[in-house]
Amino acid sequence: MIVACHHLRNSLLPALSSYSTTMKKVCCDMSTLTPVSGRYRSALPPLATSLYSRDGKRLLDEVMTLGTAAGFLEIATNLTTQSKLTYCGLSSLATILNALFIDPERVWKGSWRWYDETMVASDDILKKADVDGLSFQDLVDAVPRDKVKLEAVFASESSLEEFRKHVLNSCSSNTSYILANFSRPVLGQVYGYRKAMRTAADSSLC
Repeated sequence: MIVACHHLRNSLLPALSSYSTTMKKVCCDMSTLTPVSGRYRSALPPLATSLYSRDGKRLLDEVMTLGTAAGFLEIATNLTTQSKLTYCGLSSLATILNALFIDPERVWKGSWRWYDETMVASDDILKKADVDGLSFQDLVDAVPRDKVKLEAVFASESSLEEFRKHVLNSCSSNTSYILANFSRPVLGQVYGYRKAMRTAADSSLC
């Protein structure tokens, strides 16, 4: 803000100084608060690398240089964070549609046309997502076939070598993305749904 509005520097600095002081006081006071229930963040399993860690930044720099993160900026600037624990697939699909710059031809909010989770599926699929989450086939059914070309592949019908080939091709393009269903417990990740659904699949994109 200071760089972009350099001519306002003299008037901004006092306000920012006051804001910084206030925030420091809040941070200090938080140590006296009573612990609350719930979970705030969690450590990634050993096989996962945090994007904002030193290794994560190094890997991102490498793949950007190699050209195997061609669509990263489109995804990053259109990322839709799921509003419900069971909306992982829907938010991933909305992210991809926005990253492909596809016009939903429907108003999202105000005067803006934009995909969110509620705009990529029928009412029936949304009701199912609210209760149980969605299967891979549910996500396939939600994709607007008149706007994108879809290839649905089940793990049982493919191989690890073929999957890696698809990932490499997708990561080398900014017009093709992979939306994958996977098991979070198998990857050692925290599962966010009901205990009875620990074996259900989650969704992510790449």
